[in-house]
Amino acid sequence: MALAVTACAVPSRFEWGGYEQGLYDYYRNPENSENYIRTLERAIERGDATDRTAPGLNAELGYIHLGRGDTQLAETYFRREMELFPESAAFLSRFMGTSASASLNENTVGAESEATS
Repeated sequence: MALAVTACAVPSRFEWGGYEQGLYDYYRNPENSENYIRTLERAIERGDATDRTAPGLNAELGYIHLGRGDTQLAETYFRREMELFPESAAFLSRFMGTSASASLNENTVGAESEATS
């Protein structure tokens, strides 16, 4: 019976990689953040390869880099999250300041104008 249930399972729309286990391990042992960073990077790479990057992975990685003081790398990941999931801009722009979200909105509006021309 268990085989019948698992055989019908629909694959996830998104690629999560080892996110769940990585997050659990990180919370249990936060000083070992390098493993968690690598887990997130691999999950993002796998998701990007199949155009199925899970929502929040880039933001999570950006937030970790922000906490480490690497604001430039954090902003890179925040921007990538906003490109993939524009609805995240309202939240992530708070971490980046208003200039970053304004820049992203200008690029989006410009792309939409070109598409309609």
